[in-house]
Amino acid sequence: MGASWASAFNSLDNALIAVMASGPGTQLWVAKGTYKPKYAYNRDYTDAQARVWNSHFTLAEGVEIYGGFAGTETSTAQRTDFGWGGNNETILSGDLDDDDVISGYDKNLTITDSSFENTYSVIWCSDPNVQAASVLDGFTITGQYNTYSYSQNGAIYLNSCSPTLRNLIITGNTGYNGTIYIRNGSPALFNVNASRNRVDNYSLYITGSKIDNATIANCSFTGNYGGGIYVDGSNAKIVNVTSAHNNGTGLTLYNSNNVEVYNSIFSGTTKSADLSLSNSRYFNAYNSCFTVRSYSLSSTSSVNFTDCFDVSALLDPFAEDDGTVL
Repeated sequence: MGASWASAFNSLDNALIAVMASGPGTQLWVAKGTYKPKYAYNRDYTDAQARVWNSHFTLAEGVEIYGGFAGTETSTAQRTDFGWGGNNETILSGDLDDDDVISGYDKNLTITDSSFENTYSVIWCSDPNVQAASVLDGFTITGQYNTYSYSQNGAIYLNSCSPTLRNLIITGNTGYNGTIYIRNGSPALFNVNASRNRVDNYSLYITGSKIDNATIANCSFTGNYGGGIYVDGSNAKIVNVTSAHNNGTGLTLYNSNNVEVYNSIFSGTTKSADLSLSNSRYFNAYNSCFTVRSYSLSSTSSVNFTDCFDVSALLDPFAEDDGTVL
């Protein structure tokens, strides 16, 4: 079963169990539609409601999971129109009762839901064997709700694992620390777009001393109730990223070393600083834009801006100048 579209699994959970048993080198192709988790892989709960809340999809060592198929393709390159609202959109949803309603944008964003039937995470992984060869590609991830648990929180929650995340849309989630929460891992994010999520802190929250060169490229974090990117105790490379029109800080570094930013924009937030550096060293930004009128430095050394631009005047019609090169 599952060797062709004609013999495809009728449950994504069952398909995941099968590919996890098959081991590294396996690909899982997921046809268009909406899929909801039913299991809490390797996590035992005796309480029925706890099992619902902690249900999730997971990642496996060396397994590549692709969405966005019409159900006729013979290669991943043949996928088309699988973005937001596309004909082949493939949705992973924690909204088990289909009753979530999203309205507004950034500080006016509201997500009406029933937290009793939304899962705490949609993607949850804590397997240290999940590294770059483990891929999640071509999905919309929505419907997560968890404002209670401090450490196990996020539409995507990764602990001590470092997969490759590509071509993802993250929207309509409600969380505490991060919509995407990464702890003690070094994943690579390519073309990941997080928009219209409610989170107390940041859309992307990276923390832990074991993170080495997390990569964030061609990603956007816009229209969220919460900040953009938070990097704590880690290093990272940020390339072609936009963090704008959120209700919080665009980029925050805390206890971080060797963070590099290229060709990126951090602007248009509606509160707090657009760039905040605290207890960090070796921050280098190249050809990027920041709203320096809301710029915070604390106990930070070796900060370098090369060919960067202050866009505050472009955002504020009452500014006295037309932007300043940093």
